[in-house]
Amino acid sequence: MIVKRLNTPFSYLDHFSYRVLHVAIVLVFSVLFLVVFEPFNINLWIHYPGWLEKFGLAGFGVMGAAIIALSQLVVRPLFTIKQFKVKHFLGWTILELLTITTVLTFLFGESYNSFFSELRNTFKYTALVLVLPYSFSLLILALIRQRSVQLLESTLYNTPDRPDLVHFKDERDQVKFSVKRTDILYLESTDNYITIYCSMEGLTKKEMIRTSMKKLEDTLMPEGIIRCHRSFMVNLENVQWMKKEGRNYLLKVKSVDTFIPVSRSYTPHFKSLIQA
Repeated sequence: MIVKRLNTPFSYLDHFSYRVLHVAIVLVFSVLFLVVFEPFNINLWIHYPGWLEKFGLAGFGVMGAAIIALSQLVVRPLFTIKQFKVKHFLGWTILELLTITTVLTFLFGESYNSFFSELRNTFKYTALVLVLPYSFSLLILALIRQRSVQLLESTLYNTPDRPDLVHFKDERDQVKFSVKRTDILYLESTDNYITIYCSMEGLTKKEMIRTSMKKLEDTLMPEGIIRCHRSFMVNLENVQWMKKEGRNYLLKVKSVDTFIPVSRSYTPHFKSLIQA
């Protein structure tokens, strides 16, 4: 049972934007937690005279968050783990904790104590201080993830509440093309233009408008049209199957012979939506 749980996928921090949010939450929560509450008698461990004490405690939190930012945003993308599991998350968190402990021991450790004695003390305070920000951050990410899945499900299955036509606006915010949502197959970005591929009367037709993927992404997600690549968005309703090829995934869209790629940065989020 324990082994099975350790091998459960842990995708809350797979997407880069979620990792950025995680770092921000840990930073704000830990600094406020330390400065306002001075938990676990930490002021007896970090000695600062008078009003400097608050700055010292805040610095403790900022430094820990900076190391986590370096770990999550710089170091983690260098690793080729395709999908984090619970065991990977636990191991990574322990390594972050040990790194923070070592750095803080060098900076705040008392010279008259042995290094390992100071390391043990620092580890205790670091672990106690980080457990709440980490837990709070994961709770927020889980709620955001659940909300996005619920939004997608409601837009996919509650069709009576949704307009039949999807309107595509150009860079000047003018409607240039409208089509039934169910007829949209996928979108492809080329330079400053977006090509919309649609199924009409049994044929695949395309329309081109001048705009950006970023501009369309937020408006089309409630319609079930999801970004899967820097250059592609697909209508989930018309995705027939998804397969792994090498280190990447490919999508087969109805009425389309060309396979649509799913880039590695979008794979965890995209898989969570189609498997929801």
